Amino acid sequence: MFTLSQAVHFIGIDLGTSGLRLLLVNEKGKVEANLSGSWPIAGTTQDPKLWLATLKQLWQQLPPCSIGAVSVCSTSGTVLALDGSGVPVTEAWLYSDTRGAGLGIPSSWGLARWCWWLREHPEEATKTHLAHPTDYLLAALGAPQGVTDHTCALKSGYDPKTSSWNFALGFGIPDWQLPQVVRPGSVIGSLSSDWGSTSVKLVAGCTDGVAGQIASGALNPGQVCLSLGSTLIFKGVSPEPIENAEGTVYSHLHPDGNLWLPGAASNCGGAILSKFFPQAQWETLSAQAQVLVPTGQIAYPLSPCGERFPILNKNFLGSLPNTPKDSPVFWAGLLEGIAMVEAFGIEKLQTLGMNAETFLAVGGGTRSALWLRIRASLLNRPLLLPSCPEPAFGAAILAAAGYWQIPVAKAAEKLVSLEKVVQPEADWIMQYSQIYQRFRLEYGETF
Repeated sequence: MFTLSQAVHFIGIDLGTSGLRLLLVNEKGKVEANLSGSWPIAGTTQDPKLWLATLKQLWQQLPPCSIGAVSVCSTSGTVLALDGSGVPVTEAWLYSDTRGAGLGIPSSWGLARWCWWLREHPEEATKTHLAHPTDYLLAALGAPQGVTDHTCALKSGYDPKTSSWNFALGFGIPDWQLPQVVRPGSVIGSLSSDWGSTSVKLVAGCTDGVAGQIASGALNPGQVCLSLGSTLIFKGVSPEPIENAEGTVYSHLHPDGNLWLPGAASNCGGAILSKFFPQAQWETLSAQAQVLVPTGQIAYPLSPCGERFPILNKNFLGSLPNTPKDSPVFWAGLLEGIAMVEAFGIEKLQTLGMNAETFLAVGGGTRSALWLRIRASLLNRPLLLPSCPEPAFGAAILAAAGYWQIPVAKAAEKLVSLEKVVQPEADWIMQYSQIYQRFRLEYGETF
């Protein structure tokens, strides 16, 4: 056991589908403790007592230190039913649960599952109120019952444009079952003496997606968080909400309430790489590909077929590099193709009104130096890599904002640091510009 300095620290908790992570962060943004616990995924429901037991186990492993505040993030669309004492009466229904399908509500929304609960179990349901995982854990730590934040509330039927539960009420949800909504980063209570000092502030959290964006530092207009892992996720900042007619682009209200966070997700991403090459070969292939790029190939790699953004077509097959599939050129062409889809998505968001000037890169794709150089050259912009782009770190930033009583964006500026900056390759910029024009023509976009 070691003792940290008496400088104040912040705790960020990320409750995921398969585990819970707890970060202890100091006032300079350094992670002093990184603790995690996991559980097997079984079906589309989970026992909230498992979350709480895991949190207690990790909490006991924290080194002695001065804690200023705590906040929590969790999956979007997961809901649970609590009784009047805040005790769960059923297992939590995860975002992947299909209860409520066919009610005219997106299947990933918690609102669909709550409507199912009211219709199928009316006697039990009338004695319960709706909560999100963040609400449940914060209440277990000592916060009052019946408080949530506007990012978690969105998929439960909250309308951030009107600051009301319009959508939920429109589906017949009684208003007394719905929590009070506050901004992420708002102080909502104090830590229970069962957990530690009652001087510790409890701060409203957010969804894990928004927490990841906060951790990247992309909270000001013109900043874009690009998350490249199995899929591609785009997250920007805008003065006004940005949406498209197809519903594949939608906006969260900014944690500070003065801006919007438009986002979209593509099915294209790194998942396809392992379909053709075992991961043990990736480093060697990238080393061989260094002298092969730009390859001149154009591709829209998808696995499986079907796309949601920047093209919406459930039957879209995409395309692969036109070269032998066991070659380094094919490998490089896959990396380039995914990078072109990324550039394509940014351009599509720009046509909808989103400013895109500064790019912060997160996700597993940042582990490839070659891929980062390709992406930066296609965008003709530097790629900035945050030091700790984890949702739990974003939750810790919310905790700090509440403790310091400053906007979340200001807290992020104080705590987020950059690991490195990847510059475009001067010799590749013009070549990739010409290749990208062919890519745009191939997929029917003329802008």
